[in-house]
Amino acid sequence: MVSEPLEQPEFGQRLRALRRERGMSQADVVGPGMSAAYLSRLESGARPPTARAVQYLAEKLELPPSAFSAEQPEDLSTVLATITSSEDGDTVEPIMSAVRTDGQAGAATRWQALWILARLQIKQGRHGEALKTLDALAELSTEVASPELEIRARNQLARCQRSLGDVTAARASALLAHALVTAHEVPASDVARTLMTLVSIEAEAGHSAEAHVHITMLDAIIPDLPVVLRVEALWTTATVLTREGDHKGSAELLERALDELDSRDDLTLWLRLRLAAASLYLQMRQPATEEAQRRLTQAESALDLVGTPRLAEEFAFLHALLAFHQGDLDLAGERSDELAGRTRYLSFRDRIRLDLLRNQVRLIRDDRVAAIAELRGLALQAQDAGYSDLAADIWRTLADLL
Repeated sequence: MVSEPLEQPEFGQRLRALRRERGMSQADVVGPGMSAAYLSRLESGARPPTARAVQYLAEKLELPPSAFSAEQPEDLSTVLATITSSEDGDTVEPIMSAVRTDGQAGAATRWQALWILARLQIKQGRHGEALKTLDALAELSTEVASPELEIRARNQLARCQRSLGDVTAARASALLAHALVTAHEVPASDVARTLMTLVSIEAEAGHSAEAHVHITMLDAIIPDLPVVLRVEALWTTATVLTREGDHKGSAELLERALDELDSRDDLTLWLRLRLAAASLYLQMRQPATEEAQRRLTQAESALDLVGTPRLAEEFAFLHALLAFHQGDLDLAGERSDELAGRTRYLSFRDRIRLDLLRNQVRLIRDDRVAAIAELRGLALQAQDAGYSDLAADIWRTLADLL
């Protein structure tokens, strides 16, 4: 339903919004056929767009040219049907536009739209935008009056907050989800996912006693869970033990999870478990490099099939860490510097660990003054964010290397 092309200044406003939505700067857009000055004038509304400019921008932003036309707004339910039935439904702009313009959509339809939008934003590494979407989703959940939907919204919000390093807010969101689980009769899958979210965040925040209370609750329902959730529960408990320094106990649980899950059950989870195992083996006081190498080799076989950008970054980071523990400082430095220059999907914890690795290499190479200052800053950053175990690891690393 395309009408006349947008005129200025509407064209420039839409261009700027679409560019920012994709996390692109003006420098990312310019190229042969589009100078920086012309792009700036287009966005400011000072120049009308030519057909060639529209085609160039559409290709650069990976959009149809109709994205720059004066379209009649589609209703939200139609947009959702189009997105969910498409094999390439990764464009968030139509959903955002429909949410803004369709004032007639019901609360349940808007909830579904925001849920899909948040998942797409997270998939694309746009966690700051996802956080705003999930805040709106959690608020909307009370209007929908469905405990199950509110539980899922608050769990997703908690995981996003944790990924961004705000462990205090993440714990508050997870506790709200748990309170809802306690107050209402909901499916076992929602109970399990809520407990897993809360346990992992409590362990991250250093609330070990509370984490173990909720692990006991999780253990009680593990036998009744389907295999995928059962394996995720074992992984969650293993993560807590890792945070507490019980690497042997954590390894036993992770290996049990690895044995229980067949790649045909869930290939993505199969891949993630192998990355988790490699990470664990490299965090041991005496890193088990052979085991880490074995798990990374297995993970690589699935990466091309089901790997996401985030999993690819995690794999690259673990390869750099493995090189470091194998004594190959050149490779570790090269890989970690390359990843640091383009990382977008790593969690807050792994971004800190990546910077820790880079500065360990610098310190060993005698770039001591700068590296020590960076490491101290990282320890304080982790400490301020509530990641006490991570801060302790950095201080211990610094002490060992000095």
